[in-house]
Amino acid sequence: MFDPNYALFKSGSTGNTFHPSPQSYINSLHLKYFKFIGRIIGKALYDGYLLDAYFTPAFYKHILNLPITYLDMEEEDYDYFKSLKWILDNSPI
Repeated sequence: MFDPNYALFKSGSTGNTFHPSPQSYINSLHLKYFKFIGRIIGKALYDGYLLDAYFTPAFYKHILNLPITYLDMEEEDYDYFKSLKWILDNSPI
């Protein structure tokens, strides 16, 4: 499921977390694959199995319909997060 060759998930900046890949659209059936993966993960959790795969906090917040802030970008893309933080901490003028 998390193999980068499938282009469904992308590793977070720490390497042990995952989030949906922006390139997943290259597979025309990617939405069906995401639905299937969701069912597999749900069934595993229901049966008491833990997966050795973790999602980024922003992805969890998106699933739970919670607000996402720039702080959540640290796990998604650390360089982008540093740029956002620098802009907020320093006057751009």
